[in-house]
Amino acid sequence: MTPRRYVAASGGHHLSEKMTSMLHMAPAPSGNGRVWDAQQVLLGLIGDVGDLAKAVQGAEGWRAPDDVSGRLSHELSDCLWSLLTLADKLGVDLEASFLATMGELEQRLKASPAGDTAEASGT
Repeated sequence: MTPRRYVAASGGHHLSEKMTSMLHMAPAPSGNGRVWDAQQVLLGLIGDVGDLAKAVQGAEGWRAPDDVSGRLSHELSDCLWSLLTLADKLGVDLEASFLATMGELEQRLKASPAGDTAEASGT
């Protein structure tokens, strides 16, 4: 599969070459040298989201703070890596999909009565 270059939505800044190359490194859990498939990346993402939830709870004062800004940055980065890696493994053009989804959301927000965020978000 051809590696993709992902673009940030705000301003169209490309990820650095170093970040792009790091996105395509396959993790080897427990040092066993095995490359993760999409299912294993997804399971890792689920764990990362749980860790992110704990970091957010710390930032919001619901848990004891533990280097809150450092943990938030780390867990957000873990989640981002997992999402980008999963999209790449499954052949999803995440940039195009994100832009299309945001365009659809923008149209729903324009069409909905002011303040009706539940309808606009599709929930």
